[in-house]
Amino acid sequence: MTATLDLFDGAFWRDPYPAYSELRTTEPVRTVTRPDGTVWILARHADVRAALADPRLSKDWRYTLPPEERAAAMTRG
Repeated sequence: MTATLDLFDGAFWRDPYPAYSELRTTEPVRTVTRPDGTVWILARHADVRAALADPRLSKDWRYTLPPEERAAAMTRG
């Protein structure tokens, strides 16, 4: 993990491209712990496409429920 790379400081917002380049080279898939939870950062186009096409990764709230609750929610509409 690249400990020195701060993805949310002022320098990043002024010019993010050096950080993106470093991520693609050294750590193209990275987790970042934020006060509101953990986020994943994907720095390569192929990784982003694969994640977006993966049905296991969804923003649909029904897929965040346990299987038995999901089945009940699907029948309710």
